[in-house]
Amino acid sequence: MAKFARLSKAGKPPEIYPVVRPFSFFDFREKHFGELEPLARLFSQARFFGAVTMVVESLNVKSCADLLEENEDIQKRTGGKSVASQIFRIGFFTKHFKTNRGLNTAKPEDFVGYLITKKDEISGLPSGTRVYESVLPICRTENNFARGESQFICQVGTKRFPVSGFLYAQQNALTNVCAHVALRSAVPQFHTDGDMSYREMNDLLGIDHQQKKVGHLPGEPGSGNGLSLADMITVIDSVGAKTEHANYPSTLSSSQIPYQRFLYGSVESGFPAMLVFKTANSSQHVVPVFGHTFNRDMWVPSAEASYFRVGPNLRYIPSDSWLSTFICHDDNWGSNFCIPRHYLRTLKQKKSTAPPGSHSNSEWVSHVIATLPKNILLTPLRAEVIGLNALYAMFPLLPNDGNRWRERLAFYARYSLTVLRTILVTGKEYADHLDKIDGWKGARIRRNEVEAFAKYPHLKFWMVELSVPELFPTNFRKVGEILFFAEKQPDPKQTFNSIVMARLPGYFVFYNGGDDTNPKFDFLPNQIESHVPLYRCEE
Repeated sequence: MAKFARLSKAGKPPEIYPVVRPFSFFDFREKHFGELEPLARLFSQARFFGAVTMVVESLNVKSCADLLEENEDIQKRTGGKSVASQIFRIGFFTKHFKTNRGLNTAKPEDFVGYLITKKDEISGLPSGTRVYESVLPICRTENNFARGESQFICQVGTKRFPVSGFLYAQQNALTNVCAHVALRSAVPQFHTDGDMSYREMNDLLGIDHQQKKVGHLPGEPGSGNGLSLADMITVIDSVGAKTEHANYPSTLSSSQIPYQRFLYGSVESGFPAMLVFKTANSSQHVVPVFGHTFNRDMWVPSAEASYFRVGPNLRYIPSDSWLSTFICHDDNWGSNFCIPRHYLRTLKQKKSTAPPGSHSNSEWVSHVIATLPKNILLTPLRAEVIGLNALYAMFPLLPNDGNRWRERLAFYARYSLTVLRTILVTGKEYADHLDKIDGWKGARIRRNEVEAFAKYPHLKFWMVELSVPELFPTNFRKVGEILFFAEKQPDPKQTFNSIVMARLPGYFVFYNGGDDTNPKFDFLPNQIESHVPLYRCEE
C-alpha cells in the first residue's frame, strides 16, 4: 500500500486522451465531475503549460494509506456511517501518445503535473467531489518569484514522474478544514516525508473526530470548528520549522509592522507563509502564501513621501515596495492565484465610514504565520534594521579614495533612498554568488575569498543586499551586501557582533569591536568597485 495516493498503482489500465483542440476540458469536467470550480482552473493551467495528452486512472482506496485513513476518520466523524469513494488520478503530458507503450516512452521533462479527485458517498448525507490534491507549475514565470518549491513524485501507469511546485488541496469540511490543506502546502520542505497526512496533523492536535472535532456535519448544531492559530503553529513546529507570527490588531507591537512584511520575510527566502483573514460571514479562512510577483515599473516607491520607518530618523525602501501580488492557493477556487498586495487589510486600516457589509467592514487580516528553518534566531526584519544602522556607521570610516559608487550609496542613504533586500543563504550559496558576479568592467572576486565561504556550506546567513531605486527594480542589480549570522541572537548592546562581513564597492568590511555607538571596522580591498547582479539574478 502506498503512503500517498499519488504514488499508488492503479488497478486498471489508464484511459488516455489527446487534449489538443477541439478537445474541451470544460465539457470533460461537466460530464465527469459536474461544476467543480477548482477543476476548471487546474485544467486551464495544464493547457497553459502545453499539455497535449491526459492520462486518467481510477484508484482504489485500499491501495492508498492516506485515502483509507481519511475514510476511516469520516466514519468516526459521522458516527459510523458507511463511506464509498471514487478516486481519479489525472496526469498531464506535453508529449503526444495514445497507448500505454507511448506512455512508457514519456520522459520526466514531458510531465506537466497531476491532480487527484475524490468523490465521497456517505450514507444518508449529500455526496461531494473535491480536488484531493494537485501539483502544477506556477504560471507566468517571467515576473513570478516563488522559491522553495518541493518535488513530488507521481505514479502514472507503470512509471513515476517528478513535478516541482506547491501542493494544492481542498478540504472535506468533516475531518479536515482550510487550515489543514494550507498546512499541506506549507510543510513539505520541512517534513521528512515531503508531505503530511491529515491524520498525522489530527493525531498531533488530539483531534479524534469524536470528543474533539473539526468541520461541520449537516444538521449538527454550531457553525463548525477550524484549527486555532496555536494549532497551526504546533503543526509547523512539529516538522522542524520555526514560526514568526503576528495577530491583528490585538498584538500591538506586531500590528505596527505591516502583515505584508512578515509574508515577504519568509517567501522571498523560499519558505511558505500562511495568511488568516476574516470573511463576510464572520468565519476565518486560511490560505498558504509561497511567492510574489514583481513589477519593475512600480510608481509607488518613487512617489511616496514616506517609506518604511525603523526609527524617527532612520528610513529605507524595502525591496518588497515593487511587489505587486502574493502568490497563493485558495482551496475554494484553485491553485496559484495572485492576491494584490493591499487587497486584504488589517482591522486597523479598514475604513470605518464604509457601509455595513462592505469589503472594508467585513474582511480583514487577523493572523499571519511566516516559516523559517528551526535554528534561525535572527529575524529578517531585525537583520534589515541592524544592516541599515551598520551601513550608516561604516560610511564615515570608509577610506576616502573617491569611489563613485560608495559616494552614491552614501548619498541615497542620506536621503532615505537605500533599497534593502533580505534573503537567507548558506555559505555555499553565498560562495557560488560571489563566484558568479562581476563588476561593470568585468572585475571579479578572488578565488581564495570565494573559498573562504565555501568552507562553511551549511552555515546560514541573512544577506541584506544594498541597492538604489534606479538599479534595483529595473536591472536587478545592487551596490553591495551585509551578511549576518542567522543562527545567532544579536547582543542588544552590540548588535554589530552578528555581522559576518559587508561587501561594499572596493572593500570587504569586518566588525572589529566597540559598541553600536562607537564601532570599529577593518577594511580589506576587493576587486569589484561598481554594482553587480542581485542574488539569483546573476544570469
